Formats: sequence, C-alpha cells, structure tokens
Amino acid sequence: MDVDDKRQPVDAALFASYAGDDPVRWREATGARVLPHDERRGDGRIVQVRWGTAQPSAGAGVLIRLYYRSGLTGTTTSRSFARVVEVVHLPVELARLIAQAAAAGSGDREAAGRLEARAEQLRRRHDDEMAARAQALREAAARRR
Repeated sequence: MDVDDKRQPVDAALFASYAGDDPVRWREATGARVLPHDERRGDGRIVQVRWGTAQPSAGAGVLIRLYYRSGLTGTTTSRSFARVVEVVHLPVELARLIAQAAAAGSGDREAAGRLEARAEQLRRRHDDEMAARAQALREAAARRR
C-alpha cells in the first residue's frame, strides 16, 4: 500500500493555519505530497522541515523544503506556504481533525482542543525521540573512551 493511500488532501492554507510556527506540527507533513499553485512545477513532496532563516535579514521561523517531480526544489516559510502550495496530503486522522475544526469555526473550543492535544502528543513524542537520541550519543561517546 502506497503511503498516499493513508493520506487525504487538505487545503494548504488550512494546514498552515493549524501548524503556525510550530515545527513539530509541520514535521508531521514531512513526506506529504503537495500540489503547487503553479502547475508547471508538477506535484511534489515536503522533504524537510527545520527551524532557521530563509534570508539573513529575516527572523527565524519554520522552513519547508519541497522537491517537485519536475526536478525543481524550493524552500518556503510557514508563513508563505499557502502562497506556494494549494493542496497538501496529510494523514487521514489529522486531515479529519483540521476539516472538523474548520467547519466548526474558530469558536469551537472542543475541535481546537483536539488539535492542541494532538500537537502536544507530537511534541512529547519528539521530545522522547530527542532524549533517546541524546542518550544513545552519550553511550556511544562513553564506549569510545
């Protein structure tokens, strides 16, 4: 089964609104298929999400690296993602939560709470992965001594 079979298309502006400047939320889209506004680029994938600066004069923020089937690559910021990408294919559960929150409107605290709970779960998982990685590096360094 292809990974895209487990994903649903979501309006890029809705996803960007949900993800904001939170790199943990953006990382969940790594590997996602994207359809750009400019059809000449062809469909693409989000290949990397990181915190950094796009330009020396700009402040730090979430940077999203895209690779298009046409061979083009590009980097966009979280704030300009929806100007570059029209549709992003997300895991079904996340796509469903974003659609429910959008349909309910900004006043629906329950839908917003479900999205925040998911984001908190992602943060905890990311923190646990980083702690395990740091521990493995410490152990490897100790073995080399």
